Amino acid sequence: MAELLPRKKRGGRVKPITYVKLAKYGYIITSVALILIGVRLLFNPNLSMNLVYYILGGVLMVYGLIRIVGYFSRDLYQLAFQYDLAFGILMIALGIVMVFQALGIEEQVHTIYGTLILTDSLYKIQVAIDSKRFGIEKWYLILVLAIITGVLGMVLIAWSPLEFRKAMVLIGLASLFEGIMCLDVSMSVIKVTQNQRFDTER
Repeated sequence: MAELLPRKKRGGRVKPITYVKLAKYGYIITSVALILIGVRLLFNPNLSMNLVYYILGGVLMVYGLIRIVGYFSRDLYQLAFQYDLAFGILMIALGIVMVFQALGIEEQVHTIYGTLILTDSLYKIQVAIDSKRFGIEKWYLILVLAIITGVLGMVLIAWSPLEFRKAMVLIGLASLFEGIMCLDVSMSVIKVTQNQRFDTER
């Protein structure tokens, strides 16, 4: 039985995969939430603007927490979460602003959300390039989705303030592609395996 147990290496140890699982499944759930928000806004853009901001802000706070957990989880490829400590903190901060200051920042929300979307898409472009080096077959799909999402983020930034209905449709479209992009990353890049070893710790 002793031979079946993973051996520790000098300077490293076997790390539980609980955080990797939490990060992966949390990533999936929040990605699906963004997709549902996007679809809802595309088909019903007449929702209350404040309600949309509260929902998006809440999702961003949860998503930011998941991404911070992911950063410290050290998944197998160590690609998806490599930039997520700072970005997770940023998402939480902007989520708090959107929830608690929604009434005072209506004209800035498009720019805030668009900047967040654009920044994440740039990170995902780097993830796609690194994924190609790792031999991940669908790296190009991450790249394409990241480019589309980035363009939508730039449109949100450049065209604000927008007429209410157009703004909700554009936020919905950006949320939809952000969710699809992150869902693809979670399924393609984040790997959960038993007895992962890590030679170094952050």
